[in-house]
Amino acid sequence: MIILAGCDPNDPNIGPPVATFKVKPETGLTTDTFQFDASLSNPGGLKNNIYFRWDWNRDGIWDEEYSRLPVTSYRFYKKGSYCPVLGVINSDGFTDTISLVLTVNQGYSAPRPSFTITPEMGNFNTRFQFDASKTRDDEDSLDQLRFSWDFAGTGTYVTPLSPNPKASFVYPDTGKYTVSLEVVDPQMLRGKLQKTVWITNINPRLVTDFSWTPESGTTITKYVLDGSASYHMDHLQALFRYSWKLPPDYVWSKWSYKPDTALTFLREADYDLEMRIMDTASLVNYCKKTITIYHQNLPPKTKFTIGCRRGNVNTQFHFNAWNTLDQESLPTTLEVRWDFDGDQKWDTEFTKEKVIYHNYSEPGTYKVYLEARDPEGLSDTTAQFVEVTSGTNETGLIYDQRDGQYYGSVKIGHQWWMSQNLNFAPNNPDKDEVQKWCYSRYDGDPVKWCTILGGLYNVYHATRNDVFGEVRGICPLGWHIPSRKEWQELLNTIGGFDQASKLIPGGETDFNALYAGFAEWKTKPLDIKYLHFSWKDSGTFWWSFTPLGGESAVSSWNIALINNDPHIYPGYSGNDFFYSVRCVKNE
Repeated sequence: MIILAGCDPNDPNIGPPVATFKVKPETGLTTDTFQFDASLSNPGGLKNNIYFRWDWNRDGIWDEEYSRLPVTSYRFYKKGSYCPVLGVINSDGFTDTISLVLTVNQGYSAPRPSFTITPEMGNFNTRFQFDASKTRDDEDSLDQLRFSWDFAGTGTYVTPLSPNPKASFVYPDTGKYTVSLEVVDPQMLRGKLQKTVWITNINPRLVTDFSWTPESGTTITKYVLDGSASYHMDHLQALFRYSWKLPPDYVWSKWSYKPDTALTFLREADYDLEMRIMDTASLVNYCKKTITIYHQNLPPKTKFTIGCRRGNVNTQFHFNAWNTLDQESLPTTLEVRWDFDGDQKWDTEFTKEKVIYHNYSEPGTYKVYLEARDPEGLSDTTAQFVEVTSGTNETGLIYDQRDGQYYGSVKIGHQWWMSQNLNFAPNNPDKDEVQKWCYSRYDGDPVKWCTILGGLYNVYHATRNDVFGEVRGICPLGWHIPSRKEWQELLNTIGGFDQASKLIPGGETDFNALYAGFAEWKTKPLDIKYLHFSWKDSGTFWWSFTPLGGESAVSSWNIALINNDPHIYPGYSGNDFFYSVRCVKNE
């Protein structure tokens, strides 16, 4: 009994619900899924919500609890007459039920195959087990079903229909195979299912393992890989063949009964190493490991510069080893030592100081050795030659801060002269800056010949004063291109124009004139201009700052020496010629 307290029975928002539903199909089979639609049920008031539940066989037990969903579905697996019941309730607590009679006739459905493969993967010696015991049929029991198998996916079922849901098979070769199962019920309805099985030549009973000695190393280490720790879990004395997949090619090697191999590595990195073994049944297994190749400490690259390679017994030769480099160490951590006379006896102890001066008391040609070592004790040695004359003129050293080069200098009379040819050029020359050429006619190595002989310049770039100021030209700060008068003073000091021997290497002045040759512009057919080098080892020419006849510096006086000729020749040349430059110190 329901009592409505304090409510108006005529209120349109209050009242019991009215249950109703439809079913499709109205008559069906055990194979059908029936749809029940209660959406036309009345909630019993404008503000009420309605909820639905179902009892499918009218046994007094609700098979579905209340929900907001008015539509649901259900399948009756046995034939017969059913009275499904709909129960509704609204938000005021009022309820209603309704049922109808539903006839379900016998229907028949195909089996639903299911099977497992054990193991999931194997080799051509593996007997695979196939089990379809979990196959289901809505109308028939498992023992009423019949099973047939196609193990290779050929479309032909190789086993006849059998009540046994289990089978086994051994595959003759490697590959991917499709396994088909067909299940037939007593009504001859059929169900089919396919799965894939992989057949490999891998034997999981083979335990593959390898190691290497030494355990760690660098690119110079020779490693020996050893796979003799591999074994067969069932046959401990089994005999194997071995194959390796190694850098740099990563191609499998030929099979061999030898369990070890050796290799080295080209660079520091992590490398994957693979080994496989094969048993007497031609089954294999694999093993993969990673090795780390560490950095190899390399010795330093020893280099040094000499301020001037030629001097006399009064010269303080300048040696600088700061060009020595090491891949692993800072230059400040490297140590050096010197052997100044090449007698295989070190004249200094190891030190981190890289600049040193040395004076030779006797003339001669000396081989100077430098040894550098890094903090790990690795070392490298290099050597260069210096020439020492018996001259007694005062010598010095010039540092050109524009490009960091050193030049020797010598005092002849009252003048200080560079004792080697200038080799200056800007880092990024353009058409308005100094153009330096280097002798490259024979071996095509202009850098080497510029280092030995100095650069070749035309008169404009050697002497121009619009950038470098009066007289200085392209010489270092504090030095300048000599005038014709200054050349004349040098010649007067050494005794005149027939004293060329005093200017060449070994001469008493230590001027060290080298036969650097010259270059000039020439024209090929079709007016193609090219630079022609000549007279190397035969002669040398130096510019003066004095223009010819007071004209602008498109032609200028010069001085020349010819090999095996005692005379010194004055002359003049134009802008198409490229000569050497010697600088004289400002007074």
